[in-house]
Amino acid sequence: MKKIILVGITVLFALALITCIDAPNGTNENTVPFVQYSADGTRVTINLDGYGDAESSRALSRPLTQETYNFLEVVFADDTSTARAYWERGKAMSITGVPRGTIGINYASTSAAGLTAGNGAAVLFVGRDTVEGYILMAIGKIVSVDGDDSSTTITQNTKSVTFGLAALQSTTLSAMPSLTGTGITPSLLTLTGGPATTPQITRFSLADDTTINATYAYTSSSTSFSIAAMLGACIAVNFTPSMTEGFMLKEPTILLPGNQTYGFEDTHFTSLVNGSIRTGASPLITFSNAIPAAGIPIQIVVPSGATGVNSFSFAVPVNALNEDDGVGSPVVPPRRWLLRPGIDVMNIDTSSGGTNSNPNSPGSYMFISAGTIPTPGDELAIKIR
Repeated sequence: MKKIILVGITVLFALALITCIDAPNGTNENTVPFVQYSADGTRVTINLDGYGDAESSRALSRPLTQETYNFLEVVFADDTSTARAYWERGKAMSITGVPRGTIGINYASTSAAGLTAGNGAAVLFVGRDTVEGYILMAIGKIVSVDGDDSSTTITQNTKSVTFGLAALQSTTLSAMPSLTGTGITPSLLTLTGGPATTPQITRFSLADDTTINATYAYTSSSTSFSIAAMLGACIAVNFTPSMTEGFMLKEPTILLPGNQTYGFEDTHFTSLVNGSIRTGASPLITFSNAIPAAGIPIQIVVPSGATGVNSFSFAVPVNALNEDDGVGSPVVPPRRWLLRPGIDVMNIDTSSGGTNSNPNSPGSYMFISAGTIPTPGDELAIKIR
């Protein structure tokens, strides 16, 4: 089955009703909106001469959307310049300086590598503005220019471009084996004590005295927009490991119905197990290139004698397409987005059946056990915190 860890695309684009806003000419009439959203939520049209937000008649009305998506960023780049704009839901915005070339620029690519005078790249990032940062949920590429679905070329006469969108998601099998690596064995663990029902979580078993090179892999919700192309638009930013970026350990907790938070009896929460975002023996990654198509490289170190349970998550900061501050007046710098397993990642996903998927917490901290406690097949008691 598929577990959409960062939100399904068809519920992304509902907007609140918007009143008239001041246009650049000082009037209260916005005849050409900057953004228009398709009725099914799979396309976003940017009007290059527009100003303001989307007209309310094109908005969806599903409450989940209004609680989830609230921030977008669009970027156009050729070999010499970059145009960028970002906006919050319901706020006025426009874009200037989109490279058009003398006879047009083809924006079929979503990668800043290998750009030429006639071949550019364009992407749309969609996500949520949270206290921890902008959480990346979906990425779009140009699929139509001025209503022509066969064209990705912007010319001097182009009025609008349409982006087709794909959600970042992860393949699941009972749980989250999108975390792969030699020395990792996923299995279902039954929890007892506390809640009325008996939930299960996915446990990744790690042997002690070992260093594990793992990968957290993503997939695309669109068959026409590959995950390689999506991640190729994510340019990783240098970061310092912290509580909101990098590899993050946390005592395992579970949120069950009734907003009750459960922890584990006799938890061996030890700092012995540790990890980092890195590739093999390379030092901590200071990114300047696109995120690898394989996903996020994670190294977990389990020293000799380590035993017990723990959980971890990650967040890697990325820019949309490039690190260029762009053109126009004023210059628009890139936003710093976070690529991570989900929006709400504070608790471990649970299930009362065989599929470990909690719709209230898509993506989560990943539960690990080190050494021999608990062994596969064991039950593990939990208690209210």
